[in-house]
Amino acid sequence: MDEAIFESATITLTALDNMSKFDKPYSKSNLKYPVTLAEILRDACSCCNVILSSQKFLNSDYEVKSRPEDEKITFREIVSWVAQLSGSFAKINYNGELVLLWYDYTNFSFNDYLDGGNFLDYNSGDTADGGNFLDYTSGDRYKGGLFIYTLPPAFISKIKSQKISTDDVTITGVQIVPVDEERPTYLSGSDGYVISIEENPLAQDNIESLAFSLGEKLNGFTFRPYTAESISNPAAEAGDVA
Repeated sequence: MDEAIFESATITLTALDNMSKFDKPYSKSNLKYPVTLAEILRDACSCCNVILSSQKFLNSDYEVKSRPEDEKITFREIVSWVAQLSGSFAKINYNGELVLLWYDYTNFSFNDYLDGGNFLDYNSGDTADGGNFLDYTSGDRYKGGLFIYTLPPAFISKIKSQKISTDDVTITGVQIVPVDEERPTYLSGSDGYVISIEENPLAQDNIESLAFSLGEKLNGFTFRPYTAESISNPAAEAGDVA
C-alpha cells in the first residue's frame, strides 16, 4: 500500500503494483548497445528488481543499434517502447511479474446457431424439431454455444453511465514514423483506421520489416469502443475482454 487517507467516514486507499518500480531514470542502466528488444527489457527488469515473465515476444530479436540519449527517459518509457514495437501492452500480473500481452478473442467460442431467415421470404431460415407431446423426451436439443476462456471476461455491472459506439472498428494498417525525419514512414496495410507509432527512439533500422510484422499481427483486429462509469471491480485487470 502506498498511501491511506482518512476523510470523515471514508478511507481512501492508494495501492501501486510493481510497475511503479520502473519510474527511475534510464541512466541507471549500464547496458551496452547494440542490443535486441528482449535484452533491453530484461535489463530494465533487472535494474528495477522486477521479474520478467514474457521472455519471447514479437520482434524480441529486433536489434537496436543506438542507445536513447535523453537524460529524462525513464525505465517505464523504455518498457512502453518495447511493448509498442511488439504489438503489445505491458502490465504487472498477479505474481508481480512484468508481462507483454494483447487482447485475446481466440478463446471465445460461439458455435451452433439458428438462422431465423428474413422477412422477405418467410420460408427462409433454419428449423428446429421440438419433439411431440406424447413423448416429452423426444425432440432435438439445441445449444447456442458457450464462452470458453482461460479467465472469465470482465463483466461490467452497476453502471452509472456508459457510451457504446454503434459500429465496430477494424485496424486496417500500422505505420511507423521514424524519429529521424530523414527516414521515410512505412505503412503496413491500407488507409482507414491506422495505428501510428511515433516518437519511439527504439525504432531505428529495418523499419519496413518492423512495420510489416506488426501489421501481420494487428491488421484486421476488430473491437468496439466502449466507456462506462461503474462501481470498481477489483477482479477486472488491464487487457481483460469485457
